[in-house]
Amino acid sequence: MANESVTISSSAINPVLHLSHLIKTALQCSCDQSVGFHEHYRGQFGLLVGLGLTAMLAKGGQKQACEKYLGAFLSCGDDFTQCSDEFDPVSVLIAEIVCSAMSPFQFLGSPRYFGDFIQAILSVIYPACMELIEKKENVHQLLQKLFETCK
Repeated sequence: MANESVTISSSAINPVLHLSHLIKTALQCSCDQSVGFHEHYRGQFGLLVGLGLTAMLAKGGQKQACEKYLGAFLSCGDDFTQCSDEFDPVSVLIAEIVCSAMSPFQFLGSPRYFGDFIQAILSVIYPACMELIEKKENVHQLLQKLFETCK
């Protein structure tokens, strides 16, 4: 899995599909990490969800979507980073939240916590346990393309 490519074509893309693939790959690669790692990793997911929903609420008009996303995230349970049955639904859910938050962040003028949001995305799709240092620039380019299509 560590050698898997993270390229993206320049044609029309589905940003949720591509981002969820990155998240699922990271979840699969981190399955056998320590309990402490998973506690921290779930915290990064929580941070990402919280910041994304904050931007959506700050823009206004998305209360129902935020309630749906928050309920779905909270229903994932305490071991979703270790339970392979949860990888597909969790990765799609997180990708939907990230893509839904991009327009509100742009609308809000990328407030100070936007940097924390980006760092949380990187922490989720690129956890410390993954030995993909050489692909970090590629991941940044992929995220840039994905974010452009989320707006």
